[in-house]
Amino acid sequence: MDFGAETGVESEALMLQWFDYWLKDGDRAVVDAAPVRLFVMGENRWRDEEAWPLARAVDTPWFLGGGGRADTLNGDGVLHTSPPPATSPADRYDHDRPSRSTGTAATRARQRISGAIEGETMSSSIPADRSPLMSK
Repeated sequence: MDFGAETGVESEALMLQWFDYWLKDGDRAVVDAAPVRLFVMGENRWRDEEAWPLARAVDTPWFLGGGGRADTLNGDGVLHTSPPPATSPADRYDHDRPSRSTGTAATRARQRISGAIEGETMSSSIPADRSPLMSK
């Protein structure tokens, strides 16, 4: 899925602006900006907002459903806006066979710092590819 060239966030630049303002009497732009910035999928652009949650937001309950095999990449799990029928098979979690993981963002950051992930640097922010694990 490609959301276009406008998807990136210059997080290091934003952090530097924030620290410059609060620690070095820097430019006020960072504190005068809108308090909420969100990405609008479909329009593929960032938009500033003044409050969260958005006043025009509509609460929508979502329900997990499926045929009892929602635990893999090719599983049958679905989301619905109405509850699944009572006759739907249940999905089960087996704590003795937990889901495989490549680690959290924090784990990967610690690994980058220690050099455990070859070729990655502190500025590397590409998420881990978990697709090989999803087919197991």
